[in-house]
Amino acid sequence: MNFIDWGGLAANALWILGLTIGLATWSLGYCTAQRTGVAPWAQPAYRLALWSGAVLFSSGLAATGHRWWERAGWGALAVMGIFQLWQLASAWRARKTHVL
Repeated sequence: MNFIDWGGLAANALWILGLTIGLATWSLGYCTAQRTGVAPWAQPAYRLALWSGAVLFSSGLAATGHRWWERAGWGALAVMGIFQLWQLASAWRARKTHVL
């Protein structure tokens, strides 16, 4: 007999991992801003980490949602985050090819 809901465990692990990444990035950025006096949020590495955490967080909550509108709302946020990550990757590739 299997008592562990592996799908639920995986879905909850997604949003917990996303929240962890987001909070760790925010904390590191805050400490960096306090130490240097410059907010690092415009740097691609911070934006990449924050959007990655947001995608994982919203994907996990979409997977654990009970109503269709919950899943649709969190899914829409996940799609928006994926679009933001795609834009960051495109800008990074364009900048990398111009430097060479």
